[in-house]
Amino acid sequence: MAGDVVWDQHLAQIFFVMPDKSLIDLGEVFRRAMESRKEGPPGPAGADGRPSSVPGPQGPQGPAGQDGKSIVGPPGQSIVGPQGIQGPPGRDSTVPGPQGPRGPRGEQGPPGKDSTVPGPKGEPGASIQGPQGVAGRDGARGEPGPAGPPGPAGPQGEKGDRGDVLYVGGPEIEAAAAELRKERARIKAAFYQSMLDANRLKGGAKVHVIAILGQLKKELGL
Repeated sequence: MAGDVVWDQHLAQIFFVMPDKSLIDLGEVFRRAMESRKEGPPGPAGADGRPSSVPGPQGPQGPAGQDGKSIVGPPGQSIVGPQGIQGPPGRDSTVPGPQGPRGPRGEQGPPGKDSTVPGPKGEPGASIQGPQGVAGRDGARGEPGPAGPPGPAGPQGEKGDRGDVLYVGGPEIEAAAAELRKERARIKAAFYQSMLDANRLKGGAKVHVIAILGQLKKELGL
């Protein structure tokens, strides 16, 4: 089949089947592809490029240098100059100094005047119950409360007169069955009519639904 890959066991080769059923040797195709990818001879050297602003890679570390000699000079002499002239006195500081130690307690001052600010409220005093007052008038009548639970069942009443007996025969049963069949046919007809109104039926399905709907309408006398 076209597009298949076939292995020829006798020739030990792989072939690709073309649409015209001819065979292409895949090994030969791969061999030519590899030959075309072989590196050719080097081309001529290109022109020198512009100086690059990007630093190149770091070169290898050079050989270790010879040990150097430590040279220590002679100790220097300390020279202190003469004392300078005393400067003018400084200005008063605007930054407060640290707080000093607490001094001794002073003598008791004279008694203060009466305060005009009220003091805190005292504890409530003892309650004294007075005599009972006169009873008030009756208030307005309130709304009726919710209904209470139902009471117990009353005694059984007396037996009533004998009523009429309805006998259902074959004609009544047949009429009821016919009415049930018509109701079922009306429901089915409404269902199939809604399918047609949706206009989603195509081809044979639509023809089949139209036939069923015609039979139902015939049963209903429409």
